[in-house]
Amino acid sequence: MGIPLMYSILGPINTIPYMILVFFHGFVHFTYTTVIIEIYRNRNSNIVEIIIKTILGLLKNIVLFGMIIGITLNYSQIDMPLYLEEKIQIFVTLALPLILVSLGIALGNFKIRENIKLAFFLTFLKNFLHPIIAFFISHFLLNLDNLLVIIVTIAAALPSGSQSYYFAYRYNSLKGLVSSNVVLSTATSFFTISFLLLFFDIT
Repeated sequence: MGIPLMYSILGPINTIPYMILVFFHGFVHFTYTTVIIEIYRNRNSNIVEIIIKTILGLLKNIVLFGMIIGITLNYSQIDMPLYLEEKIQIFVTLALPLILVSLGIALGNFKIRENIKLAFFLTFLKNFLHPIIAFFISHFLLNLDNLLVIIVTIAAALPSGSQSYYFAYRYNSLKGLVSSNVVLSTATSFFTISFLLLFFDIT
């Protein structure tokens, strides 16, 4: 949701800082989250086994793996064969819609009301408190450029989505709660992000 939203409201050039933020956020948070989970899951093993299983856990993280491959290809400036580029372009076009469809199908298996209280609390933290904190830090504490303040605040206001969904399903933990939170957070974001667009006078 974040990438197409930023493209539509800021344009391709102004979206570049957001893309850098997404990569940095994903690379850093996916890495340490995976390390923490793998160490905790294998806490009864010896140190060598913990290290090996943690490395394997990182390698199995398809999102992190994709980011590393993507940035490596980008900086290596390897020219992709035209016939291969045409084939990959099909997947580029379909990737985002397929992710959203798969997420929607998976969410359909859970009843929101079973986790409604915690889901509402998490939605409040993500959709309301998080962007408020991001705005005050970026604007008043760091005194960032107006464009960066907008990007940071709207990025913070985006709903809970692929990352929490990924970890919940990969490690089979709190899938019902995470699914409920994703649904509520996404529905709430239509209002909170609309408010932010008006607040920043983005039309």
